[in-house]
Amino acid sequence: MRCTAAIARDLKVSRNTVRRVLRFQASARRKDAVYDDFCHANDPYGEHDFGAFEADGKTIFFKIDYYDKALASHSPDPADPSVTERIITIMLAEEY
Repeated sequence: MRCTAAIARDLKVSRNTVRRVLRFQASARRKDAVYDDFCHANDPYGEHDFGAFEADGKTIFFKIDYYDKALASHSPDPADPSVTERIITIMLAEEY
């Protein structure tokens, strides 16, 4: 996965860009919330922790990871919510 980071004192974004980003984010989140296209080809272990879908003409990937409560390492028991924090990453497929 390609990761980039930028440090800046200030960031200015046009209103139209913000609106587009917010619309795109809302569309991706709505589709992710109802995603149920799991099959053996894309979910061979039955974990339902990865998916891909289209939003606004773009392919979106999502991945759910299971961390311990401190977010320091993987959860000792992903099925136990008392020791697990689920983190979802949603990204453009082209960013992978």
